[in-house]
Amino acid sequence: MKTKIITLKNDVKLIYTYVKEVKGFDLNFIFQAGALNDFENKNGIAHFSEHVLASALSTKNWTRQERRTEKNKYLRSNAGTNLYEMRIYYQDSEEEIENILNLLTDPFENLLYNKDEAESERQIILDEVATRRKTNNYELTQTIYKNISIDKVCNRISEGLVGGTAESIKNISVDDIKRYIETYCTQNNLTIVFSGHIKKSKLIKLLNKYLKRIKVKGLKGYDFEDYKGYKKPCYINQPAVEDNKSLMHVMYLYSKREKYTNLRDYYIKNLLQCCLSEKLFDYYRTKRNYCYNAYAILSDPNYYNSCEFFVVCNNDVIDKVVYEFNDFLKFYFETIDEELFLKHKKRLLKLTNYDYATLSQISSTNYFNYEMFNKMITDNEIIKTIKSISYQDIINLSKEVFRVQPYLIVLNNDNKLKDFDYKNFCKEIKNTHKIVFNQ
Repeated sequence: MKTKIITLKNDVKLIYTYVKEVKGFDLNFIFQAGALNDFENKNGIAHFSEHVLASALSTKNWTRQERRTEKNKYLRSNAGTNLYEMRIYYQDSEEEIENILNLLTDPFENLLYNKDEAESERQIILDEVATRRKTNNYELTQTIYKNISIDKVCNRISEGLVGGTAESIKNISVDDIKRYIETYCTQNNLTIVFSGHIKKSKLIKLLNKYLKRIKVKGLKGYDFEDYKGYKKPCYINQPAVEDNKSLMHVMYLYSKREKYTNLRDYYIKNLLQCCLSEKLFDYYRTKRNYCYNAYAILSDPNYYNSCEFFVVCNNDVIDKVVYEFNDFLKFYFETIDEELFLKHKKRLLKLTNYDYATLSQISSTNYFNYEMFNKMITDNEIIKTIKSISYQDIINLSKEVFRVQPYLIVLNNDNKLKDFDYKNFCKEIKNTHKIVFNQ
């Protein structure tokens, strides 16, 4: 497997991976514009536009729908929008590449959307919004943007986040969607991530043919380089949306944002995340039976690199969950060992072998420095990189993460932590860090 970056006409970026082992392909069209580029008073229009585009594609591709019954192992499609990207994804057999490119680009040229289809997608989104607003995770995300972020753009979209509010979705017209697509879904905002059994020359020829349908220039999407950052670490306690469930969220913003410049940093974070998640679940669920679920995430960099812990539990034990977080850290450092690290390393190596979409999945436009793709990257190099990661690398990153003061957000309806001493909470964690690392 070989991967490199190619710049096409009109500044379209192509991240291309040739894979000889399979007869299919993965194709991602990624526009660097998402919810942070929603028009004023039109929260959710980026997400709505993605739904309409995906609906237009699936409706016209009738032969593709028929082929579903044949259980084509390469056949899959999806679309998604986050704060700063809109992504349309296809996986199919290699003989379908021109058909897919034709269908994918046709809506951008004609911009003729069936109003009945748009209304159908509107109702789907309204149902999604209604369901999502009833969850603690949705409330948590809103809390972070409202109370922690100091960026005005992020605060503007916090009420609806990516999906938008019901009120704004009801007021978005088909003409609004056309205007959004013409403004942001343009070639200067487009990155194409491809992996599969199609020669580079053939793919570029087809792309040059069909990309003409997409408008060349539009407004650039939101750039996280301009993000204003976060307030100082703090403690927030507010009511939960789900009556019978509470949520503890501990967030470490441990270093300033930097795009990945090598794969090694990416996989070190991946391995630490696996180790932390297993230990968090082991402590809170297996040993204490406090929670429904517990997991850790080392996020890809936006403004800061972050390490975040989530514990979902019954209302009556949220105080125990929070007060024992420092005990969990002691447990983590006392019980993590090379055997656990090697287990997850072995799993990662197994996933990487013959996983021809590996680089497609990790090369999102906001996370990677394109310079790293100026040289050819092979699957053997990826495996070699993972093998080079040592247990000490995981310890070193742990040391970096836990040296900073954490944010603590609790969603709970019982006021069990009304008088919680956040300063002492942070002091205990700091002492644990000193003891563990002899500082």
